[in-house]
Amino acid sequence: MRERLKRLLKKSPRLYSFVAKIYSFGALKSRYLKDRFLGTRLTEKEWATRHLRRGSDWNDEKHADNSDGWIRGYWESRDHSHRQFLLEHITEFSPVSSILEIGCNCGPNLYLLARKFPEAQLVGIDINPAAIQKGTE
Repeated sequence: MRERLKRLLKKSPRLYSFVAKIYSFGALKSRYLKDRFLGTRLTEKEWATRHLRRGSDWNDEKHADNSDGWIRGYWESRDHSHRQFLLEHITEFSPVSSILEIGCNCGPNLYLLARKFPEAQLVGIDINPAAIQKGTE
């Protein structure tokens, strides 16, 4: 049913875009309102500590044996299909001379981009200093 609706909406790009905006805004509305009225400090703290939550991609049971397990788990995610998707889309902008990644964690995307574009200048920024340290290493 969902796929049929999606195909139907894609026949009208304007309608599809409109519905997509409404759908995504609904998901982000509560965060937007919270940040708007309470400030962004709570959201910043949530992002800075998200790696500590159980069940996240980088804090699973196989990496729970040491304090850096979440970083290793995130680093090992560089083979996930979404990273290949990212590389393919950035390649469309070739030649690439510089890339800035905001929220890079320990840098698996930057690692893959550096291999794809060895001449490009790559810079990563993250709110978590432990992730930056491991990425630099």
